[in-house]
Amino acid sequence: MITGVTSRLQLLGPPTPPSRRPQEAYPADRISQCSATQAKMSSDPAVSIFTTDQKAISPDWQQFLAHPEIRCPITPEVSPTAVTYSCTSAQFFGLKFTSTANDSRFKQHGPFIENTQRVVLLGLDSSSSLTPVSIVSVIQAFTGLPGLTAGGGLVQTIISTIPDDAKLNLNAAETRNAVWCVPGQTMTVSAALVFTLPTGSGILGTVKQKIMDELGISIGDLGPLNLYLQRDSYGTLVSDDDGTTPPSFAVYHSCSLTIQTTIDGFDFWFRLDPQGVSVTLTQNPLDETDIWAKLQALGGSNHEAAPPSKSSSMPAGPDILSHVDLLSVSLGKNLGGKFWWRIQTVLEWGAAQHGHPPILIGLSYDSLNKAFLGRLLTKSCFQVDKRLPTYLASADVLPRSYFPNAAALDSLPEAYLLEDIFPEVAGLPNCVPNQISTAQLSYSSQAAHSMLSFAVTVTRSSTAGKEAVPAPFTWDQLSISASKTTTGTGNPKTSTFFFSASSSWTLRPRSADMALFTPASMGLTVAYASGSWAVTGYVQNLSFGVLAGFFDNDAAVDALGKLTIKELEVFYTYSKKSASSFLLSGTITLGLLELRLFYQYMGSTAQKGQTAADIRSKPGDPKAIDIPAQGSTNWQFKAFLGAANGQKATLGDIVDSVVGPSQGSSILPEFVSSIEIAPASGDGSAVSIEVAKAASGVVFNLNILISTVKFSFIQISAGGVTTRVLRLDAGKLPVIGSIPLINQLPQPFDDLVYLWVGGAVGLLDSDVTTINGALDSSERLLYKKITTKPSATAPVIAPGHHFMVINGGQVVLDHVFEIGKDEAKPASQTGEPSLVANVTPKATSIIVARAAAADPVPVPVNSPSKGSLTKTLGPLTFSAITLQYKDKVLWIHMDAVLALGPIALGLVGFGIGFSTTGLNITDLVHIADDVGRLQWELHGLSIAFDKPPLTLAGMFEHDIIQLPNNGSMEVYKGGVGLGFPPYTFVGVGEYSIVQQDGNSYKSLFVFAKLDGPLVTLEFATISGVRLGFGFNSMVRSPSINELADFPFIKTSGAAGAGNNPMAILQSMDPLWVQPKQDSYWLAAGMTITAFDVVAITAVAVFAFRDAGVVISIFADAVAQMPPDVRDTTKMLLYVEMGLVAELNFIDGYFRVEASLAPTSFLLVPECHLTGGFALAYWFGRNPNAGDFVFTLGGYHRAYTPPPFYPVPDRVGISFVIGDNIQMIGQSYFAVTPKVAMAGAMIHISLSVGPVSAYLDAAWDALINFHPLHYVVEFAISVGVECDIDVWFIHIHISAHIGADLHIEGPELGGIATVHFWFFGFAIHFGAPISQPPPLELLDFWKTTHQPGPGTSDRADNDANPVQTLLIYDPHFMLNTSTPTAQPLVAGAAFKFVLEDGNFPQPSKPASATPAGSSPPSVPSTGAGSKWFVRGGSFRFGITTEFGLSSATINSTTVLTSPADVFSRPMHVSQPLTSSLTVTISRRLSSDALQPTASWQSPTLTTKSAPTALWAPYDPTLDIVSLGGRAAPPSDLLTGDAATRPVAMGISLSAPRPILSRSNIPAFNATAAAKQAVTDDAGNDWTMPDLEAVQTRFLGAALTEAEAKMDSPTRWAEVAAGWSAAAVDGEELVGPVLGMATGQVFGWDVAARAAGSKAVWALKGAVPKKLVDGLAEFYLALPRMVS
Repeated sequence: MITGVTSRLQLLGPPTPPSRRPQEAYPADRISQCSATQAKMSSDPAVSIFTTDQKAISPDWQQFLAHPEIRCPITPEVSPTAVTYSCTSAQFFGLKFTSTANDSRFKQHGPFIENTQRVVLLGLDSSSSLTPVSIVSVIQAFTGLPGLTAGGGLVQTIISTIPDDAKLNLNAAETRNAVWCVPGQTMTVSAALVFTLPTGSGILGTVKQKIMDELGISIGDLGPLNLYLQRDSYGTLVSDDDGTTPPSFAVYHSCSLTIQTTIDGFDFWFRLDPQGVSVTLTQNPLDETDIWAKLQALGGSNHEAAPPSKSSSMPAGPDILSHVDLLSVSLGKNLGGKFWWRIQTVLEWGAAQHGHPPILIGLSYDSLNKAFLGRLLTKSCFQVDKRLPTYLASADVLPRSYFPNAAALDSLPEAYLLEDIFPEVAGLPNCVPNQISTAQLSYSSQAAHSMLSFAVTVTRSSTAGKEAVPAPFTWDQLSISASKTTTGTGNPKTSTFFFSASSSWTLRPRSADMALFTPASMGLTVAYASGSWAVTGYVQNLSFGVLAGFFDNDAAVDALGKLTIKELEVFYTYSKKSASSFLLSGTITLGLLELRLFYQYMGSTAQKGQTAADIRSKPGDPKAIDIPAQGSTNWQFKAFLGAANGQKATLGDIVDSVVGPSQGSSILPEFVSSIEIAPASGDGSAVSIEVAKAASGVVFNLNILISTVKFSFIQISAGGVTTRVLRLDAGKLPVIGSIPLINQLPQPFDDLVYLWVGGAVGLLDSDVTTINGALDSSERLLYKKITTKPSATAPVIAPGHHFMVINGGQVVLDHVFEIGKDEAKPASQTGEPSLVANVTPKATSIIVARAAAADPVPVPVNSPSKGSLTKTLGPLTFSAITLQYKDKVLWIHMDAVLALGPIALGLVGFGIGFSTTGLNITDLVHIADDVGRLQWELHGLSIAFDKPPLTLAGMFEHDIIQLPNNGSMEVYKGGVGLGFPPYTFVGVGEYSIVQQDGNSYKSLFVFAKLDGPLVTLEFATISGVRLGFGFNSMVRSPSINELADFPFIKTSGAAGAGNNPMAILQSMDPLWVQPKQDSYWLAAGMTITAFDVVAITAVAVFAFRDAGVVISIFADAVAQMPPDVRDTTKMLLYVEMGLVAELNFIDGYFRVEASLAPTSFLLVPECHLTGGFALAYWFGRNPNAGDFVFTLGGYHRAYTPPPFYPVPDRVGISFVIGDNIQMIGQSYFAVTPKVAMAGAMIHISLSVGPVSAYLDAAWDALINFHPLHYVVEFAISVGVECDIDVWFIHIHISAHIGADLHIEGPELGGIATVHFWFFGFAIHFGAPISQPPPLELLDFWKTTHQPGPGTSDRADNDANPVQTLLIYDPHFMLNTSTPTAQPLVAGAAFKFVLEDGNFPQPSKPASATPAGSSPPSVPSTGAGSKWFVRGGSFRFGITTEFGLSSATINSTTVLTSPADVFSRPMHVSQPLTSSLTVTISRRLSSDALQPTASWQSPTLTTKSAPTALWAPYDPTLDIVSLGGRAAPPSDLLTGDAATRPVAMGISLSAPRPILSRSNIPAFNATAAAKQAVTDDAGNDWTMPDLEAVQTRFLGAALTEAEAKMDSPTRWAEVAAGWSAAAVDGEELVGPVLGMATGQVFGWDVAARAAGSKAVWALKGAVPKKLVDGLAEFYLALPRMVS
């Protein structure tokens, strides 16, 4: 019996825009959609229609419903028993809709549709009536029904056929007369009405003809026309951007019209909605005619659109499938004009059995997609909610042969028992799945795609019988699904197979425990896809109390009852039958405590993105670990412990959930029970554990989170070494409030972390990388980065205690400190802190255990650590932060500036201290409330005023700095800066009191600069001066690379100091200037601009220390052309060069360095200039004394300079022209004690599209000067390359040619080698490579001979100067035994040095230099000058130019040098003999020379001499013997052993003096002190009273002539008078002196045996020294007594 047909044709009219309302809940295709659940209207309860008490309409809804385009106000009607609602709509003919009408129309009580989030339904009131209305009025009421005028298709045709004055009757009996209100952010009001056009109107015949013409079918007469109209109105609140206009509603509508009529036993539904136009056919329930015949009759003459017949569409076989019922037939025509049909049938499985519901199977076939679908049909396939605004009557179809009415549908089950389908399986155990809930088979075929799929699900019936014995275990479900997809048009085609089999079980508690425990679920799934297998097992909600049925008593339930495996899953992936990865994840709960577990294991055969963790992880789970290398594995374990259910809980709540309130929170202290425990969700968990395999070991990480306090314990085991790390993060510091001006002070950085690192080494960069690779990004260890490439062996985090300041994901400060022994926990045997804390029962809190000590242990003083931190918080700007842990207090000092308009107030050294005494975890949680732990200090203030043109800045700071070894430094520093264009002045200074090592001293330095035009000369302008002075202070000399930051040159170079005195002081102290006892310095400099082209800033610094003097010159020069251009693109030249020159007598070196700045360029900014030079010499006590170097642009590429050598940049040019051409040129020249070197290179490259070319040329030379020889290596290479890509083919073409040239000279010769692609050849040219002859002895001496200054003709020169001679053997090189003459070479340049005993020569008055004569030369202290010496301390030295093997003094004393003398230029490897003979004689009265003996302390003077001259000759290390080798000797290419000790002089002290006899007895001071002092009369002598005014012995007054003289002349006249008086009395004075010294004192006879010295006599000559130096011995002009 065929009872129903549905057909939908999309034939007429273009598609209209999509509707804004929700789509229809149930389309006509029942078989493919039968598993869909009931649609639910979505709404937002926050925007409810009614007020909270449901007695009034909310204001927004009142405004919306009263809108002119809505006009459907709802009125609540409150009665003592209920609240009803009604709506009288002016929009819809004044009809009334009420909630009380829902009972009769929709079988619903009340206004709200359940399961729709409070959607309101108001049915048409039964008392409402409406007189017939015209169709025009109806359409206008529904907002004109857009689409009727254009694009309305067949619906438009039917409507246009009805006259405008035709009357429509309201079909009040139809259910679809109602109003719906849907709450939400977008408010929705839907209204639906049904109208009828009577059959006697005479219009139906015209409509019939129009339908036949449009569809091309033959039909009978039409029944009445029913018009179903619905309007959905949407409203959204909008407001203007400026907020001045009250918000209003934006309203838009979506309307639909459905025309229903009966034709030939079918119900035709012509529908127009925003989706388009459609035609639906359904079987009229009152017509019993065979539907197949009616379908064939509808086809008419259009054979293409003819539907299938029953014989061609229905399967046969009553034993398997019977009772065929046609559910629906759909006909259509696609946009391409092709007709299609879809047929849906309902069949019964086998023959119907008495007492059992029919087993229905739905079959459908779609001719357009060639898709077949078969499945079991259940009750849900036919359930439709008619109350919803989305309901469509045309889609509500039932197989009427089975279900003649809706009530009969209740007999259809949701699932079928297996024994009903297969009677053979009757008697299955109750615990086994016994009903099929889902079974489906489908096949579809497209042009290049086909798929066959199968799925079945067997579940356990809820009506299964009970077991006779306890059976806590049931098998709930078994599901199997498979599919095969084939794609492609040719051969072979690509096929994909999928298979999945899963099963689930339930563990049920005992009946007595049902109220205590929920059933547990377990499952297992096996799946195959894309060549990989996966196995998954899981457990959910497994409380151990459920297992009580397996125990024989309740003790296990009491112990394990609250422990539940909420979820546990094991998931495996496979690769070629072997497991490639697995993931074990689960959740275990104990009351409100939850533990989440994740363990993943990865093999090398796993596929990226297809591992177990990739497939099964949920949001928030740990990410998949990396796939290991071939043949290895990788694994990771993580566990998170915290509050259950994803919500925070207190510790008291958790304890109560396990043991109950009576034994839990009621007995806990409040500060313990109130501690919040975060959910077990990754990083926020109270406790998390992670163990992971790393590249070089295993990493263990334990995190404990209590409120905002996070504690971590990390351990890395790698290479047999285990390192442990403790980390404590207290979260945010408390916000400090009630601060004047700024109110609150928030934390100026992101995080403050305490860190302890165990072991003796600390953590290397590789250790940190390994740890971070195993942890999440939020758990990474950070460290203070000093260099971009950390050393592989040096630790990046030192062992010990750290406080780290973290900002912006980087450590800006790492404070390493020590703690006192009374602060440390009891140490373990390894010396690491113990992790066991003592518990105090009374307080029930964890405290730090303190070691018992009889006497207090001093806490170490930790130096502060300072770092840069730039951050702005409101009006505060932070520039630096300092940490220091001292006296159990953590101090945080911040340099901050408070902006107040043009005034900036700076807080210098503003510090907050947090006491750690007795600190425990609870205190950390509530540290913000513990004000007693906070301390404050302020070191200074600064103020700045910036109101152009005037700028003013000043600061003062006082600080006490702790120094090592209990030292301290009290510092007072300040400065002032003033700017008024074009002048700026800055002055800074510091005064310090330093106490260290029991010593105390004061230190001071000042520095000032004035910039602005000061003095203008003809060619230059002095635009700045700088002055500085330091007492007990030291200035560190900058290297050439630090010159830009040296504050004496560029005060703007130190962190943008500019003219800010505070910044200048911070840049100086202690980086450049620091206290140093017995050290002084003076600095002066200026800035000069010459010719408007060159600007030079230079500063000279003179430093005086206890060990010597340091003289330094620092300069920075900038030159540009044209001079007045600021745009670099318009400059032809810009050069900036820094210069450092320093003579250091303390460390023994002299250096000059210069370097071009990277900003230098020539012609265009793209043509960069680079380079530098250096000259250095080491002398004195320096360990490298004697070594020297001069370099311009660096060294030979293969040369390794010693660490103390300067290394300037290559002198060169770098030029980039456009995007195609690049040119680089470099050169260098250097001279060292070993070798001289030079070289250059050039690189030119061209790149144009796929073609590139290059030219490389370079040469390097090593030069030997004695004897002259050089070796030059040239290399040149030219090449061109081309890359061509044609589809997937890549072609690379290249050609290269090169040549190497080896040249030696000065007799030019060498070897040229040509390289071309895969072959090459060599050409010898020039003179054969040979060695030059070695130097002869005299030639070698001449290379060392440096003639000294000649003897001057001044009067103080000795008339008989010292004679110097060189005696040598010219045949030494011949090694002959024939005696040869020894020629003499005069003028051997020996240098005589007066080392001690100098007696100052009398100075002479300055006199004018006569016209035409040269000024006097500087007196010489060499061989040609007289020395005035003190005999007792006289010591002198003789320095030679040639190495000495021995020295002889006066033929009696012989000194032998411990170091042999060699000559590398002479090619000798045996020591040379070089002896110095010194003869010292006194000239007798007869002009004869008598040698003097007994010269004291003769020593040889040893110097460090270059090995290139004085080292033994080794042919393998000599550049001369290269002989065309490819590489020079390695010894020449290092700076090691550049000098060797060689004796080059002697030093002598004068003979001891000869004492004379003395007749003066020894003076007894003690006896003399006892003698009385008397006057001539023998009376005690007394000091006479001084005269009030001197009247005796007055100096004579100046004569008239003397008064007219100038001061020098007056002094000269007095000296002349004294000389004349002395000459006049010489004859009298001489004899008197001789008698006194000889006869009275006895000085004319020696005390010991007379030596060679003649008896002398004291003469009364003129006191020449006194007279010549009269002005030096007298403070005032001496006068004769008048």
